[in-house]
Amino acid sequence: MEIILGENIQISEAISRLSKREFSVAKTICEKLTALNPKDAQAWHILGLADAQQGNLEQAIESLRTATILAGSNANYHFNLALAHKGLDQLDQAEAAYREAISQKSDFREAYINLGTLLVERGKTQEATIVLHQLLERFEDASDAHYNLANLLRDRGDDQDSIGHYRRAIELAPEFSNARENLARLLVFQGLTQDAQQVLHDWVEYAPDSAMARHMLASLDGENVPERCDDDYIRETFDGNFAEKFDEQLERLQYQAPDLVANALLSLRDEKDGLTILDAGCGTGLCAAKIRTIATILHGVDLSAAMLKAAEARKLYDSLVEGELTEYLCSHQREYDCVICADTLCYFGDLCQVFKATANCLRDRGLFVFTVELQNEEVDNAFSLQKNGRYCHAEKYVRDSLSIANLKLLRAESVALRTERGEPVLGSVIVAGLVR
Repeated sequence: MEIILGENIQISEAISRLSKREFSVAKTICEKLTALNPKDAQAWHILGLADAQQGNLEQAIESLRTATILAGSNANYHFNLALAHKGLDQLDQAEAAYREAISQKSDFREAYINLGTLLVERGKTQEATIVLHQLLERFEDASDAHYNLANLLRDRGDDQDSIGHYRRAIELAPEFSNARENLARLLVFQGLTQDAQQVLHDWVEYAPDSAMARHMLASLDGENVPERCDDDYIRETFDGNFAEKFDEQLERLQYQAPDLVANALLSLRDEKDGLTILDAGCGTGLCAAKIRTIATILHGVDLSAAMLKAAEARKLYDSLVEGELTEYLCSHQREYDCVICADTLCYFGDLCQVFKATANCLRDRGLFVFTVELQNEEVDNAFSLQKNGRYCHAEKYVRDSLSIANLKLLRAESVALRTERGEPVLGSVIVAGLVR
């Protein structure tokens, strides 16, 4: 009896240390406990949690799996094992562990949500739909479930049901900005612009500091249109989950801008080997693989930390900087032989400042290669903010802005930059050279 009491005291101490984030101490306690009593499931579980918190996921999985074998009816043990497997992208094992957690605890809300999200990520849309419906039968107030189900319904064309679930997610969680954004975009796609504006008005009223809400509203009502996208709007757009799936989404959109820019530069390869190149608005680094062979030095700059993390994983850049594009260009005078800008100027309305900044950082005979989206020739504006939140430009305005910045137009080719809702987005890939 004294031994059991002693073990309970040590378990309590391990739990306390874990809650205080003293993971090494908690681990030491549990290692001693499991050595004395290899069948102590709780000690194995805490040991696994301590390892997981320290990033030792493979060790964590071994301990957590042992805990589930010793105490298979404990749903929390299976749930935490699933989290560890997910952390190592062991998705089959994670899915099985989430299902076992639900099997042991039929009202395990978090396990349902995580399983549904995992199934969505894996493209198992039918299974995900079933799980999310099961969750909502038990927990009608699960805003995450309404949101994920709305996304699934939207993707398979059930727009009306999707709208209903987005609205319910917002009712349950007014702070759910992704639900507000997706609902507004879906309403715009359906041609229900006034309904979309109301959603965005409500969002701005609820969260007046939201750059995303303000920008999207301006793109629809035409009021308070900024001359370029707010930095926070860019970060909100590209950080987080969007960055993780960015390349995959662009493949579906038949995204051409990186190839177009790289090919335009490579066409000058005979006279332009060994360049110092800046990839301005580099994103996940899609241009890098094509131009690395002609770059002695390749730098990248982007506002999104998450996108830069993906670019860094390519191991093709000599340096990557998180920062605003124009400010970076202004602070690197005559440093680059070439600046490339693939699908980035759609976040700028006024091009004069960014063009002047580009000219500032180019060396003599430097090149500027970029893409722009072109607006309808019948529109008189120099640039327009479209309903998708991106800017398009008049061809004459682009040419005039280059001239003002002492950049000479060398080549301009009309192209389809990508598809959007199945329709080509028309633009131009342009090569300009510095005139001193």
